[in-house]
Amino acid sequence: MIDTGKTNKYLHTPFEMLLMVLITAISNGIMIPQIIYTYKVKNAHTFFLSVLLLVSSFMYHFSDSIGVEPIILKEVDWHQLDNIASICGLMELFNYLMQNDRSIRKSIQWINFIFVVIIQESHAWNVWATVIPILISLIMFIIKQTFYPKKGQIVNQDYLKKGIFFLIIGFVAFYFGLEEYNDYLRLWHGLWHLAMNQAYFHLYQVFNPKVYTFLECWDLKQEYAKE
Repeated sequence: MIDTGKTNKYLHTPFEMLLMVLITAISNGIMIPQIIYTYKVKNAHTFFLSVLLLVSSFMYHFSDSIGVEPIILKEVDWHQLDNIASICGLMELFNYLMQNDRSIRKSIQWINFIFVVIIQESHAWNVWATVIPILISLIMFIIKQTFYPKKGQIVNQDYLKKGIFFLIIGFVAFYFGLEEYNDYLRLWHGLWHLAMNQAYFHLYQVFNPKVYTFLECWDLKQEYAKE
């Protein structure tokens, strides 16, 4: 049944609801250059995972902002899909940065996905169900790069520093946005979207012999160097 109320669960005015759509739903559009990049370099898993995140996050936040549901799925279902895609996306970033052989990386991708789906289905709204999978991936990344680094790997230091900077900003924004009713218009959550997608954009290029700017990736005719 569609809720035709004139406000959302936060009791916002129509103007506030519009602002919230821009801050939390439209802000996902910043993912598009990274999606184009991962498609062009044939990083299929990250491409489809990013598309899922873009769609689920937009639909969840759009429903949440205007107080209307369902839009294909209920808001809570879009929210859960958004959580799964977000967690898998961050775990895959650490998986990518480990620079394992293709077979190992593919195995980790499936293990991560299955683990996240199970833990989110069983403890969907427990913050530790988000933190623990990401923490495991981070620890694996640290161990791999500390004791078993890939020899001869060239790293773009500029994009690495920018990626880490945005990653830290994203984690801070996520923390302050956890209490959604205390986060006016979900401003902190919107910053989480912006910062994390900039982190992804830069970190997914640190091993590429040629990097691309945010604006360059909007050019669909751009030729991309293979990783």
